[in-house]
Amino acid sequence: MCSSDLQLAFAQASAGEPATRTAATARTALGEGVLLDENPLAPDAFIVPISVLSICDELDEAAGADERAAARVRERGEPLTYATIAALAAWTAFLRGRLDEAEVMARDALRITAGVPALGVVEAFASAHLAAVLRERGDVEAALALTASALAKDSPAPAAAGDLRFAHGAALLAKGDAEAAAEALLACGRHQELAGIHNPAFVPWRSAAAGALARLGRDAEADRKSTRLNSSHITI
Repeated sequence: MCSSDLQLAFAQASAGEPATRTAATARTALGEGVLLDENPLAPDAFIVPISVLSICDELDEAAGADERAAARVRERGEPLTYATIAALAAWTAFLRGRLDEAEVMARDALRITAGVPALGVVEAFASAHLAAVLRERGDVEAALALTASALAKDSPAPAAAGDLRFAHGAALLAKGDAEAAAEALLACGRHQELAGIHNPAFVPWRSAAAGALARLGRDAEADRKSTRLNSSHITI
């Protein structure tokens, strides 16, 4: 594995290049699994390619890599590294429909990162992913309280800001507040576009924003979002 493979995997995923090609690059970045065995305490090196596998809908493979990484970190007694893995693995578990598993991992990450400013990005991802679980279960108010608290921090970690804004907007939409939802989801979209992330497999803000705009009777704007979504290159 080299850093160029990791960067290429993320760039391909962000641009929405074909899933097979992007997943292959992610596997190369992981050294076909060797990296997890040889360097388990360097989460930045393997969390990104594992997340790319998840974005490419290789959910079982991503979950297996997460489990291996978490097991090795637990063996070495490294809770901060485990929190990083758990926060991202929670999203893969959510996408697999394993809400209990996703909740446990997200809450583990939040418990470990509480009061550790250096892990603000991990806390932000965990908050976004736990909010998704809560929303899915119908506990919209709890989801909103969680995302509002995370967004109220001095400066949400840029890497997770899109996920947080999407989680907040999706919860507002579930609550029925279409106007606030549209505002949050469009803010999410602006963040993603500025970050060069055009692939809706990261967070499907366009379709969610189109739904909010349609509820407000802003059909022309909703149609533009839907048209942009349908013309995007996506990995899934």
